[in-house]
Amino acid sequence: AIETRDLVIKKMVYLFLCNYATSHPDLAQMCTNTLVKDCGNDDPMVRGLALRALCSLRLPQMVEYISEPLRRSLTDGHAYVRKTGVMGVLKLYDLDKEAFERGNFVDVLYDMLRDADASVVSNCIIVLNEIMVSGPNGGMAINRAIMLHLLNRIHEFSEFGVVHVLELIP
Repeated sequence: AIETRDLVIKKMVYLFLCNYATSHPDLAQMCTNTLVKDCGNDDPMVRGLALRALCSLRLPQMVEYISEPLRRSLTDGHAYVRKTGVMGVLKLYDLDKEAFERGNFVDVLYDMLRDADASVVSNCIIVLNEIMVSGPNGGMAINRAIMLHLLNRIHEFSEFGVVHVLELIP
């Protein structure tokens, strides 16, 4: 198990787990309870790292353990946890599209375009574009209200985020 308070050691163990999960799924499964528990830790950095590790295991048998911590992360009080959760949604989509659909995550991501943190919004745009790429628009659907909202906040985004926002404009 990963019972340590040292953040650097946790990071290394999480990275080890992610790299060896596909070749040693039994090892990854034994650590699931600790990862899920760490997703509820008081420290937002630990919550985010544990969620990233949990979603990065990419084992079909892990989907049942991922969904609830992932859903909680999207409403977390800390932006790092929310933006990590948004990227975790994309990993869930790649791993199990049915679980993704059941979770109604597309609507949740569209709602999160109004998040107070611009990096969370940038990740939402990236994930929605990736998920919706096979849709009729070839990416996320955008209406005038969403476009104006994003353009009014353009100064809050990193250069990377600005590019993603500008690419949405028809």
